[in-house]
Amino acid sequence: MSSARRRLLERYRHAPAAHRARVLARAMTCPLEAVARATPTVGRVLDVGCGHGVVATHLALEGPGREVVGVDIDVEKLEVARGAARGVPGLRFEACGDALPPGRWDAVLLVDVLYLLPRGAQRAMLDRCVDALAPGGVLIVKCIARRPRWKLALTVAQELVATRVARITQGSAVEFVSPDETAAWMRERLTEVRARRIDAGLPHPHALVVGHALAEGRERRRASSRG
Repeated sequence: MSSARRRLLERYRHAPAAHRARVLARAMTCPLEAVARATPTVGRVLDVGCGHGVVATHLALEGPGREVVGVDIDVEKLEVARGAARGVPGLRFEACGDALPPGRWDAVLLVDVLYLLPRGAQRAMLDRCVDALAPGGVLIVKCIARRPRWKLALTVAQELVATRVARITQGSAVEFVSPDETAAWMRERLTEVRARRIDAGLPHPHALVVGHALAEGRERRRASSRG
């Protein structure tokens, strides 16, 4: 286990045992380093659907120049996340519904969130996140690829248990849209959109899709050309 993961898990040492087990599983199977490398090292970062706060806490610990806010609808998980956040500068967690916190964000993250929504709601969520970006901001989507089939089957089984049996994740179904299709949606509103695999050595077919909002000057010029 890396020193960064040990430091992260230490923040959850006082969480209830069941939650600690979920946090451990999350920390060991999520490509945290790849997500962190795609995230600006300074500025305002919003983690949408943060759950126990594993990704948000990792980002805050490894990037002290970041102001990280995690939001979720699960108040029980948020309590665990807030316990982990105590004493970490620039890190906080908030409950939210459909609306995202106000203001503009240098980075917005959706890590294993979209596939818990129906296809149409996934596009709507992407639009809300794009609307929340500051000029030049980045949208980072960690999603699931559809190959190899055995990794996808393992992920589907795990998520169905989490949503339908154990009820530890909000949602009643999962719908995996391919990274390429997610990237195509993002290209309608963002620039420099790239999709890549980040699952080497991990049991799930992780993929990362990253796109950038236009900088303020370029946005004004584009608006002028449309007018």
